[in-house]
Amino acid sequence: MAVAVCLMSFPLRASGRRPPELRFELDPSTVTAGRTLVVRFHSPARIMNPRMTLNDRSAEFYSVSTGSWRAFWGISCQESPGVKNARFEVLWNKRVIVSTISFTVEAGTFPVSHIPLTKSQNNLFTSGQLTDDNEILAAAYKKAPIPRKMWSGYFVWPTTGVVSSVFGARRSYGRRPPGSGHSGMDIANVEGTLITAPARGRVVLSRRLDSFGNAVVLEHGQGVFTYYLHMVKPLAKEGDFLEVGSPIGLMGKEGIATGPHLHWSMVVSGERVDPREWTERLFD
Repeated sequence: MAVAVCLMSFPLRASGRRPPELRFELDPSTVTAGRTLVVRFHSPARIMNPRMTLNDRSAEFYSVSTGSWRAFWGISCQESPGVKNARFEVLWNKRVIVSTISFTVEAGTFPVSHIPLTKSQNNLFTSGQLTDDNEILAAAYKKAPIPRKMWSGYFVWPTTGVVSSVFGARRSYGRRPPGSGHSGMDIANVEGTLITAPARGRVVLSRRLDSFGNAVVLEHGQGVFTYYLHMVKPLAKEGDFLEVGSPIGLMGKEGIATGPHLHWSMVVSGERVDPREWTERLFD
């Protein structure tokens, strides 16, 4: 995978000392909308609280070895192509040093799908319930991340079945025009099919939501979350620590669904990304 490397020296001085030189690595060098960018930097100096921010969203950097740090940055499937300039800041020698991390986004290709709605399902849109339920999910996966990385190796598929809708597909619900991209991957199978954890994590939400049926959110550490919707029965409760293969719930068709399936979402630094990438690319 292509990696872009750039060297940066901060133009500011503090207490007569020269600011440290930072070497950034961007992986990949050009990231497709809907996927994950890994940003690493190396510094021989002692620094604290490194962070990158773009469009009111931020990601923390976490130490991976002496002098080396890493952050995961999720790219929206609707992100416009072009060069993006993220603000980078770090605490060094008792002052905040600011710089810029530039990376390039290329457009993704996503199909359009039509989702018919029953009268009760359409009422979830018109009543505002869908918006409320989405806010409950977002509160769980946008919480302050824990610094410990709990997963190891590739993520695995959480269930078996047929992919009935890919991540990023433009959805047309009922008679509504196509809107935002599909926030996860749909895997269809018979009702009651077991759903298991794709990686080690902690359950931070397990409850029923009118729009999504039984929902579970897992935190995997360092700003990485996954969530699971439309289950007929949850098998994990809040506070549980799950290993790979631990039961999460049973597949269903609760909420806005046309048949039994699992909606599986991956969230990186507050943004939904394609979960399939995390089963095919090593983020260790």
